[in-house]
Amino acid sequence: MPIHMVFIVKYPMDCGIFGVIKRGEGSDRVNGDLVARAMEAIKFRGAGLGSGFALLNRESMGLRMGVFVKEELMNNAVDTIKSVMRDSGIDSVDVRVRNKLGGPIVDLEVKVFNSAEPSPNFAGIVNSINDLLWEDRAGRVYYWGGEHIDVFKGVGYPSEIASVYGIERYTADLWIAHTRFPTNSPGYLPYWSHPFSVGGTLPWFIMVS
Repeated sequence: MPIHMVFIVKYPMDCGIFGVIKRGEGSDRVNGDLVARAMEAIKFRGAGLGSGFALLNRESMGLRMGVFVKEELMNNAVDTIKSVMRDSGIDSVDVRVRNKLGGPIVDLEVKVFNSAEPSPNFAGIVNSINDLLWEDRAGRVYYWGGEHIDVFKGVGYPSEIASVYGIERYTADLWIAHTRFPTNSPGYLPYWSHPFSVGGTLPWFIMVS
């Protein structure tokens, strides 16, 4: 009887995911340094084409939105964001540069001060901003509505993203981290790195893949 042999080639590189939550009400928050070291242990699960960290705290950190924009188009992008917000009845907005990534891409943080909760139409506001920014490929919103969530991500290995954002300086009730091995989507822009976060009816929602 003939023997049929099947050769299976297994590559140890698929997306790597790590999550940790503090033990209970009386426990200390988890330090970002632990998360960065955990991700370094599974560096081989990624391809250097995108990594990210998301933290969650029960206490509100204020209504915020993160936007990646091309540096040369940053001023126009800021004007667009403020204009859309203003037309939607949100006047008190502060936009600051949170970080400069490679590309060159700038990470903008948008803080909303006159709204304790996301507007019922905040998803529509975000979509309008995205549509206008994407017309000129100027940028993209990568998280929004996050009173309890913060996202740090970009193109690179986990240790590189952790270093750029100083992840060791943060503590949180819960962390989720991701290192990416893209197979069917672009991996050269930070917008497509994981995790993602959306607000609205799911203000604590984080997506890693």
